[in-house]
Formats: sequence, C-alpha cells, structure tokens
Amino acid sequence: MNKLFPITYWLDGTMTRFPGNVAYALEKRVEPHIAEPVSQPKAKIAKPQRPVDTAADEARLNQLEDDHQRLLAQMNDTNDVEELMTLQRQAEALQADIDMLPHQLLESI
Repeated sequence: MNKLFPITYWLDGTMTRFPGNVAYALEKRVEPHIAEPVSQPKAKIAKPQRPVDTAADEARLNQLEDDHQRLLAQMNDTNDVEELMTLQRQAEALQADIDMLPHQLLESI
C-alpha cells in the first residue's frame, strides 16, 4: 500500500489528509500539526422553483380520455373482427398514454 498511495486519508470520525503513504500517516497521525485537515464541501442551497403550468397537460389528458371513450363506443358498434382488432390496438395505445401522463404531471410539480 505504501507504494500505491502517495497520499493517505485517515478516517476516524473525521477525515484527515496526510501528504505521504500509509507508513507516514501512521507515524504522523499523533502529531496533528502535520496533518492537513480536509474542508467539508459547502451545502448547495436549492433555488426555489417557479410554479409549473399544468393546464396544457391536463387538457391533453382530457382529450386522450375523450378519444379513448370514442374508440370504445366504436368497438361496441361494430361486428367486423378486423376493425375490432384495429380499434383495440388504438385503444391500448391511448390507454398507455393516459396512464403515463398523470405520472409526468406529478413529476413536473
């Protein structure tokens, strides 16, 4: 370890930097004037965030829900299997968007 680490940090409830290898740190750790204290990083103060306007996202969610209801109504009105499958795929895609949008709204707040 002495060959690998030219600087040693001693951790014993605090952190002390020694400008030498482990053997040097073991010798000098009882002499506090040799060690270089490590300053603690300053805590960052979070900037207040401006309010998020969610009106557009809420309108988009309402539109998706309306489109989904129209697709479900179309599915009830048809007996064509191919058309039902197409409508089902569209309804599933809309439902996935509907399920994802509230999570995005909450994250933006």
